Amino acid sequence: MKPPILRDFPESFETQRLTILTPQPGDGPEMHAAVNESLDELMAWMPWPKNHKTVEDSEENVRRSWVRFMERTDLMLLLLSKETGTLVGSSGLHRIDWEVPKFEIGYWCRTQFAGQGYVIEAVQGITDFAFEELGARRVEIKCDTRNKASARVAEKAGYHLEGTLRNDQVSTSGDLRDTFIYSSGSPMILGLHHAQITIPKHAETEARDFYLDVLGFKDIEKPESLAGRGGFWMKAEESTIHVGTEDGVDRKATKAHLAYEVDDLAVWRKRLADAGLEILDSVPIPGYDRFETRDPFGNRLEFIQRLDLG
Repeated sequence: MKPPILRDFPESFETQRLTILTPQPGDGPEMHAAVNESLDELMAWMPWPKNHKTVEDSEENVRRSWVRFMERTDLMLLLLSKETGTLVGSSGLHRIDWEVPKFEIGYWCRTQFAGQGYVIEAVQGITDFAFEELGARRVEIKCDTRNKASARVAEKAGYHLEGTLRNDQVSTSGDLRDTFIYSSGSPMILGLHHAQITIPKHAETEARDFYLDVLGFKDIEKPESLAGRGGFWMKAEESTIHVGTEDGVDRKATKAHLAYEVDDLAVWRKRLADAGLEILDSVPIPGYDRFETRDPFGNRLEFIQRLDLG
């Protein structure tokens, strides 16, 4: 794995209303003012504001945060209004595991800017930054289950509640707290939802005879919103196939096809031949036996069986 300190990525980026950037030496006075303005709200949930008693404390904090950003061990980010340059709040990517990579987002909003959607906007922007610039596979948000405002931010930013950690930490008031865990994962394809083939318009009866009677697929009900569009849906084991209607297509000219895995290729070869279809041998592939044919409308079909190689 590449040493984190050698990773290069932007130190600032923008959202619609915010400039989001790493803290710099000299940001201490503005940080101190923002924290102290918001002290009552922050101390209810977080212990760190007590470390900002003086401007020097805040300056020390932003300088140490800047160093950690350069080391890539923690990525604190300031949220500045693009219009005025005022510090709106702070966020960042913490508890970093570069091997995955995964991150945890924390956030707080300066009192005078609360309730205006700035933190939701920041979280969405930072999440995009994590996935697009840092290669994140997972980003988490954790918050006290009683912190309804923080939970709303996570939910409105598109995060999903994964679970609750019971008696996870001691709160700022000294009692045990439960913690919500929200997450956002890198976009991924979960699987194939359905496949679609087409038949000529006004050929549904013949298509049903072939696919439901000869091949034995199960007819399934289409949604009411699609009921008037022609065609039908069918199911084979866990696979769903949509049969749509379309004219002006030379189906015999394409190699595109569905491959149906079967447990007895010889039986299907005979059944289809008896139905009047021409059976064609396919190019061999290791571990499988297969053949192909075309349905009565020209759609290419493949039937394939895994070989028992013992």
